[in-house]
Amino acid sequence: MTNRRCARDRSGAWAAAFLAIAFVGCAPKQRIPLDCVPREVVLYVDGERLDEIPDELRLRSDEPHTVFVKGEAIEPELVVLSNDEVDGRWLLSPAKVCFQPRLREVRRELEIEIEPDVSAAPPSDEDDSHGTVEVEPPPEFAPGTL
Repeated sequence: MTNRRCARDRSGAWAAAFLAIAFVGCAPKQRIPLDCVPREVVLYVDGERLDEIPDELRLRSDEPHTVFVKGEAIEPELVVLSNDEVDGRWLLSPAKVCFQPRLREVRRELEIEIEPDVSAAPPSDEDDSHGTVEVEPPPEFAPGTL
């Protein structure tokens, strides 16, 4: 009796597995073209990194998705594909993904250290300029000429 019950349990498990595979295999899919996606970026779909950037994605339309793009010199961008039921069919929106890369502002800083010239004579106590230089403005910018 134990063998028969074990066999029935296995057949039920097989039937459940078959139904799960059939349900997933029949899930509605939608093609989402990837227009204007630069090839030098990294693309993530639902958090998974893609090794290559395809011309289109085939995604289940009965659930929302995220498409994230990032690159070395461009601002990262996230597109959320929402799903809506229209006339009994699930559709993703937007139906096409187009990234308009915006260049990232690159700020570079340069730090310069100037060593004092030890061969120059030290400033005297009477010298109160402290390294400032007086400059005469050009005649067109002289006071009273504007």
